[in-house]
Parts: sequence; C-alpha cells; structure tokens
Amino acid sequence: MMKNKHSGCRGPQRRGFTLVELLVVIAIIGTLVGLLLPAVQAARESARLSQCGNNLKQIALGLHNYHDARKELPKAFTKSTPVDSTGGWNWILYTMPYMEFAEVFRVVAPQSRYTELTNAVASSVDPPIPFLICPSCMVPITGPRDYYRTAWGFPNMSSSKTNYVGNGGTVKQYGGSGPDLSFGTIRKGKGIKFSDVTDGLSKTVLVGEVGGPAAAGVDSRILPGLWLESYRGDDMILPTLRYGAEKLNAGVSTAFGSSHKAGGNFAMCDGSVRFLSDQINFVGGALAANTLDVSNAGNVSWARSQIALPSYGVYQKLMTRSDGNALGDEF
Repeated sequence: MMKNKHSGCRGPQRRGFTLVELLVVIAIIGTLVGLLLPAVQAARESARLSQCGNNLKQIALGLHNYHDARKELPKAFTKSTPVDSTGGWNWILYTMPYMEFAEVFRVVAPQSRYTELTNAVASSVDPPIPFLICPSCMVPITGPRDYYRTAWGFPNMSSSKTNYVGNGGTVKQYGGSGPDLSFGTIRKGKGIKFSDVTDGLSKTVLVGEVGGPAAAGVDSRILPGLWLESYRGDDMILPTLRYGAEKLNAGVSTAFGSSHKAGGNFAMCDGSVRFLSDQINFVGGALAANTLDVSNAGNVSWARSQIALPSYGVYQKLMTRSDGNALGDEF
C-alpha cells in the first residue's frame, strides 16, 4: 500500500496574541497617547495665544489709525443725550471704521441710543466679531449681554461679547461731575493724545484681555466685555474698560484677566503686544479696596494723593500714563 506523500507533514502553525501580550500592547499605546496628549493640548493653546495676540495687534493698529485721523484716542463712551446716561456707545464702535468694519459703524452710529435700536440693527450686532474674541475664552458669545439683561436690568443690550477692553487706569471711579482720576489711556470725558503718555508708549497699557476664571461668588459671564454699549455713563464703564486696582486674573468684573495659563495678553500704546504674568509685581493698597465717587471732593483729594505712589507695583505703573513713575529695567 502506498503512503500518502503528504501524510505526516505539518504546515507552519499560526499562533495569536495571548491575552497578556494584548494587554501589554494596549498599555504601551495608552502610555504613548498620555505622553502625546499634553503636547497636543499645549500646541493648540499656543496657537490660541498667538491668535489672541494678533487680535490685540489689530485693535491697537485700529486705535493708532483713529489717532492719526482724529489726533486723539477715542473716549471711553458717548452718552446718547445730556440727560440720559444709560444709552451710549463705547469706544470700540467708534474705532470700527479704522479696523475695516466701517459697515458696522455706518449701520449703528445713526441710532440715538441702544435702548432704541431697531430689531434689524440689533440683529446686525448680535453675531460675534472674530477679532474681538479670544479663542481660549469659554464664556458663551452672548454671556455678558445676557447677564446685563437679567442681573442688572438692561433688557436692550444687543451686542455680542468682546475679550478686549480699554485701560481705565488705577482708579475704579464713578460720579459724572467729578474729574477723571484714572491716568488710564481710554478715559471718560475726552480722548487723550499719545503725547499725554509721558511714562512711555512701550510701558503703558492701551488695551488688555478680559475673561478667565471667576472668583468665588462672581458670575463668569460678567468678566468679558461688550463691544457696542456703555451703560450708565457716569458710573464705571464695565462693558468696555477695566482697571489696574486689582491683580491680573483676580476674577472680578473690574479686573483684567484671561483664559490663558498664568497670565494674559496686553497691547501697549506703541502697538506692541506683551504677555503679562499674573505673578507680575502688584502692591495692594487703599485704591484697590475702594470704588470712588469722584463727585465727592474729599474723595478726589484723597485719591490724587494715592494715584502716583512710587510704592505701587509694576502692574499698576503699567496702567498709568503719566504718574511720573516710569518703569525702567524691571519691565
């Protein structure tokens, strides 16, 4: 009997992964992903930080164009009528024609006040304006507007948020009949000239970021600003200004802040953009704890004695245009 020539021959055996080997591979892949994910997130945040800086650069350029044309910076707000201080426009609207958004200004400016905007005009200012928004900020586009409508009783607020507002100086002030003690660069009452910035254009803040994490008990929706309206023009102009009376990233409605890690972007008066650490030298003082009614002469006298204190920190000095305490090598 002939034997089958294939009998007794065995082909190569195929062996699958054991469970242990499979778990080891999965663990290696998970470790690699864990190592790469922070790097990817850091790269994305770096891109967002760069975009935020570019936004501020565009705004600073628009303000320089405005200054070239008008020989001064825009004032913080305009009241709609001498007897009504609740319906004015803020400085961002008046800068729009110098930032290639002339159509927005053309549509809105003829309206007498935001409390009387037609539905068509109100809807035109609702969409977000990309260069006014920091891509790292998680507050909803309509968050600030919704807050002012519900919490503060201004139902006609219409515009979307902005993450960039003017430097109001070191004094949180109100009182329409009192003087401007801000020493800031975007001020109430009248616009300043760059020649008024005697502490140095490269060492004085023009516009800064707002947003970021809120302090305990603070609604995060009030941290960003609004690019169209001002409210109660004789009070602090929260939708469009912030002050150096609190630390950067203090998480309150009158302070600058950002959603970037450990600091925020600022445009200086010379048009440059700087990232300031939230650990920048800051010396707390009496002004940081007070909101001044500058209609009161006693407050005015006291505040003037406090504004130009040489003991103030680097951060406060960056917020003052002409206090005589120009920064040297420390910035």
